[in-house]
Amino acid sequence: DTLCVGVSQPARIYQITLAAASPGEPWAELDASYVWGMKVDRDGLLWVGTGEPGALWRIDPAGQSESVYAGEDAHVRTVTLAPGGGVFVGTSGQGLVLQVDAAGSAFVLLDSDFAEITGLGVLGDDLWIAGNAAATPAAGANGNSNGGGAGGSAGPAGGVYRIDVTGGTELVWSSATFGLHSLAVVDSEVLVGTGSEGKVLRVAAHRAAGLLVDLDSEQIVAMIALSEGALVVGSNAAAVYRLRAETRDADSVVTAVRDAGVVATWGELR
Repeated sequence: DTLCVGVSQPARIYQITLAAASPGEPWAELDASYVWGMKVDRDGLLWVGTGEPGALWRIDPAGQSESVYAGEDAHVRTVTLAPGGGVFVGTSGQGLVLQVDAAGSAFVLLDSDFAEITGLGVLGDDLWIAGNAAATPAAGANGNSNGGGAGGSAGPAGGVYRIDVTGGTELVWSSATFGLHSLAVVDSEVLVGTGSEGKVLRVAAHRAAGLLVDLDSEQIVAMIALSEGALVVGSNAAAVYRLRAETRDADSVVTAVRDAGVVATWGELR
């Protein structure tokens, strides 16, 4: 088995195997500063989202790369495979979600209310999307996105959209407190990682979110679904956690208390 690793400043892809003592020379060199997201499709093609410029690259098994999409935004922040071929990508700047087909044709699925799209996941026929109000810095010492605090009076700090098979879009859940840095579909559930306080939240289709686990790291920057459970990557402090399928802490309310000032009915408990 081979592990593909992306490094930044400049953007390079290395291949690491169990037999190799070191990664050696870069497998692919991209004309960009940052590597943000990578996915391998069923044909063995590696799709890579980069920053500065914001572009989507496709690399064949021989290491030959080509740019298949370049937009106005400075960063292509996240990449996930589309069920019918090609990929979905999310950008930082305008917070766009696009579908890019195998031929490289791109069209916008969502122009979100957030500055950046930090996570994408497919569950059934639906595409789930994590948005973050604080855009990726144009430059940084390590290329990390570190915005994740409160959104302030201008709007929520983070939120989750769902796009169904008809193209209908819904903002399923948002938070004035937590920016979102990652999203993954794990064991048929949608999980998001926060940009502060190290929380992994479970988001339900009926506009609710519950706390799944509270970790020691401040930011949850990536989650990788396994056959059962997931790997969760944190920063500040840097750590990798194993989230097992049996991890099921009791849900708790994570949104702020809303005082309507009058008697009001807002929903129901389930």
